[in-house]
Amino acid sequence: MAKVPVSLSMDENYVKTIETLGKQKGLSKSALVERLVSVGLKFDSDLTPEQRYHFGRCVFIDRCSDILRLHSIVVHEGGISDKFMLIVALSTNICTKKSRESRNAIYNLSVFELLNDLKTFDIDIFNDCVTHLNKSRKLADEYFELYPR
Repeated sequence: MAKVPVSLSMDENYVKTIETLGKQKGLSKSALVERLVSVGLKFDSDLTPEQRYHFGRCVFIDRCSDILRLHSIVVHEGGISDKFMLIVALSTNICTKKSRESRNAIYNLSVFELLNDLKTFDIDIFNDCVTHLNKSRKLADEYFELYPR
Protein backbone atom coordinates (compact mmCIF):
# COMPACT_ATOMS: atom_id res chain seq x y z
CA MET A 1 0.00 0.00 0.00
CA ALA A 2 1.49 3.33 -1.05
CA LYS A 3 1.72 6.14 1.47
CA VAL A 4 0.23 9.42 0.27
CA PRO A 5 0.70 12.72 2.13
CA VAL A 6 -2.60 14.34 3.01
CA SER A 7 -3.71 17.40 4.92
CA LEU A 8 -6.48 17.27 7.50
CA SER A 9 -8.07 19.94 9.66
CA MET A 10 -8.24 18.88 13.29
CA ASP A 11 -9.13 20.47 16.58
CA GLU A 12 -6.06 21.67 18.50
CA ASN A 13 -6.85 19.33 21.40
CA TYR A 14 -6.72 16.33 19.06
CA VAL A 15 -3.38 17.41 17.69
CA LYS A 16 -1.92 17.79 21.20
CA THR A 17 -3.26 14.38 22.21
CA ILE A 18 -1.80 12.80 19.07
CA GLU A 19 1.59 14.41 19.79
CA THR A 20 1.52 13.11 23.38
CA LEU A 21 0.49 9.58 22.38
CA GLY A 22 3.05 9.54 19.59
CA LYS A 23 5.83 10.37 22.04
CA GLN A 24 4.61 7.73 24.52
CA LYS A 25 4.43 5.01 21.87
CA GLY A 26 7.55 6.08 20.00
CA LEU A 27 5.60 6.67 16.79
CA SER A 28 5.44 9.61 14.45
CA LYS A 29 2.22 11.60 14.42
CA SER A 30 1.36 10.36 10.94
CA ALA A 31 1.98 6.70 11.89
CA LEU A 32 -0.22 7.07 14.97
CA VAL A 33 -3.04 8.75 13.04
CA GLU A 34 -2.85 6.05 10.35
CA ARG A 35 -3.12 3.37 13.04
CA LEU A 36 -6.05 5.05 14.76
CA VAL A 37 -7.88 5.58 11.47
CA SER A 38 -7.38 1.90 10.61
CA VAL A 39 -8.88 0.88 13.95
CA GLY A 40 -11.84 3.20 13.43
CA LEU A 41 -12.44 2.02 9.88
CA LYS A 42 -12.31 -1.62 10.98
CA PHE A 43 -15.71 -1.11 12.65
CA ASP A 44 -17.33 1.45 10.31
CA SER A 45 -20.69 0.14 9.15
CA ASP A 46 -20.72 2.27 5.97
CA LEU A 47 -17.84 0.29 4.47
CA THR A 48 -18.16 -2.94 2.53
CA PRO A 49 -17.17 -6.15 4.33
CA GLU A 50 -14.03 -6.32 2.16
CA GLN A 51 -12.99 -2.82 3.20
CA ARG A 52 -13.59 -3.57 6.90
CA TYR A 53 -11.58 -6.78 6.53
CA HIS A 54 -8.71 -4.85 4.91
CA PHE A 55 -8.57 -2.35 7.76
CA GLY A 56 -8.84 -5.18 10.28
CA ARG A 57 -5.73 -6.75 8.73
CA CYS A 58 -3.96 -3.41 9.10
CA VAL A 59 -4.78 -3.42 12.81
CA PHE A 60 -3.36 -6.94 13.26
CA ILE A 61 -0.21 -6.06 11.32
CA ASP A 62 0.26 -3.09 13.66
CA ARG A 63 -0.23 -5.33 16.69
CA CYS A 64 2.40 -7.74 15.36
CA SER A 65 4.74 -4.77 14.90
CA ASP A 66 4.14 -3.76 18.52
CA ILE A 67 5.14 -7.26 19.70
CA LEU A 68 8.25 -7.18 17.52
CA ARG A 69 9.13 -3.79 19.00
CA LEU A 70 9.66 -5.62 22.33
CA HIS A 71 12.72 -7.13 20.58
CA SER A 72 13.72 -3.71 19.22
CA ILE A 73 12.63 -4.65 15.69
CA VAL A 74 11.00 -1.52 14.35
CA VAL A 75 10.75 -2.38 10.65
CA HIS A 76 9.75 -5.73 9.18
CA GLU A 77 8.01 -6.14 5.85
CA GLY A 78 5.41 -8.83 5.48
CA GLY A 79 1.90 -9.80 6.39
CA ILE A 80 0.45 -11.12 9.61
CA SER A 81 1.70 -14.67 9.07
CA ASP A 82 5.24 -13.51 8.20
CA LYS A 83 5.42 -11.28 11.24
CA PHE A 84 3.99 -14.02 13.46
CA MET A 85 6.62 -16.47 12.20
CA LEU A 86 9.31 -14.01 13.33
CA ILE A 87 7.53 -13.47 16.66
CA VAL A 88 7.60 -17.22 17.35
CA ALA A 89 11.23 -17.52 16.27
CA LEU A 90 12.22 -14.70 18.60
CA SER A 91 10.28 -16.15 21.53
CA THR A 92 12.83 -18.94 21.88
CA ASN A 93 15.64 -16.40 22.14
CA ILE A 94 14.23 -14.51 25.10
CA CYS A 95 16.63 -14.64 28.03
CA THR A 96 15.12 -16.29 31.12
CA LYS A 97 16.95 -14.26 33.73
CA LYS A 98 14.89 -12.92 36.64
CA SER A 99 15.21 -9.37 35.37
CA ARG A 100 13.48 -10.36 32.10
CA GLU A 101 10.62 -12.44 33.52
CA SER A 102 8.04 -9.65 33.38
CA ARG A 103 9.06 -8.81 29.82
CA ASN A 104 8.68 -12.48 28.85
CA ALA A 105 5.20 -12.54 30.41
CA ILE A 106 4.20 -9.39 28.50
CA TYR A 107 5.55 -10.91 25.30
CA ASN A 108 3.71 -14.20 25.75
CA LEU A 109 0.46 -12.52 26.78
CA SER A 110 0.66 -10.23 23.74
CA VAL A 111 1.12 -13.25 21.47
CA PHE A 112 -1.79 -15.08 23.10
CA GLU A 113 -4.14 -12.07 22.85
CA LEU A 114 -3.20 -11.61 19.22
CA LEU A 115 -3.99 -15.27 18.49
CA ASN A 116 -7.34 -15.13 20.26
CA ASP A 117 -8.37 -12.02 18.33
CA LEU A 118 -7.17 -13.56 15.07
CA LYS A 119 -9.32 -16.61 15.77
CA THR A 120 -12.46 -14.46 15.65
CA PHE A 121 -11.20 -12.33 12.73
CA ASP A 122 -9.87 -14.86 10.19
CA ILE A 123 -9.70 -18.57 10.97
CA ASP A 124 -7.33 -19.26 8.04
CA ILE A 125 -4.73 -16.78 9.28
CA PHE A 126 -5.24 -18.13 12.81
CA ASN A 127 -4.57 -21.71 11.64
CA ASP A 128 -1.46 -20.56 9.77
CA CYS A 129 -0.21 -18.77 12.89
CA VAL A 130 -0.90 -21.85 15.06
CA THR A 131 1.25 -23.85 12.63
CA HIS A 132 4.07 -21.37 13.27
CA LEU A 133 3.35 -21.41 17.02
CA ASN A 134 3.81 -25.19 17.14
CA LYS A 135 7.45 -24.68 16.16
CA SER A 136 7.99 -23.28 19.64
CA ARG A 137 6.82 -26.15 21.82
CA LYS A 138 7.06 -24.18 25.08
CA LEU A 139 5.04 -21.24 23.80
CA ALA A 140 2.48 -23.54 22.15
CA ASP A 141 2.05 -25.57 25.35
CA GLU A 142 1.46 -22.40 27.38
CA TYR A 143 -1.09 -21.13 24.86
CA PHE A 144 -3.06 -24.38 24.65
CA GLU A 145 -2.96 -24.77 28.42
CA LEU A 146 -4.60 -21.36 28.80
CA TYR A 147 -6.89 -21.71 25.78
CA PRO A 148 -7.71 -25.36 25.05
CA ARG A 149 -9.02 -26.14 21.56
